[in-house]
Amino acid sequence: MPVQHRSDDPATWRAVADAWRVAGQPYREAYTHLREAQAAARAGQREQAARAVAAGEGLARQLPSGPLLSLAEEVARRAGLPAATGQRAHPSHL
Repeated sequence: MPVQHRSDDPATWRAVADAWRVAGQPYREAYTHLREAQAAARAGQREQAARAVAAGEGLARQLPSGPLLSLAEEVARRAGLPAATGQRAHPSHL
């Protein structure tokens, strides 16, 4: 199992995302969900990574935020995860 720094722990990122949700900051919440997904994927926690990508991508679509959608796509691709909604960001739609 890879060694993780405490700041790159999926649970830490999840707690930060929850704090941004409470603060009413959806962009920051989405970004931290995607960081959680990256950390979870590195830790071999695929189900948690998939949930975090889905949460981040869902918020990015609601905003809408092209950069966050692109990041969600990249995180999912690198982790070998499916898209949360089955749709990907297309530059012509952003």
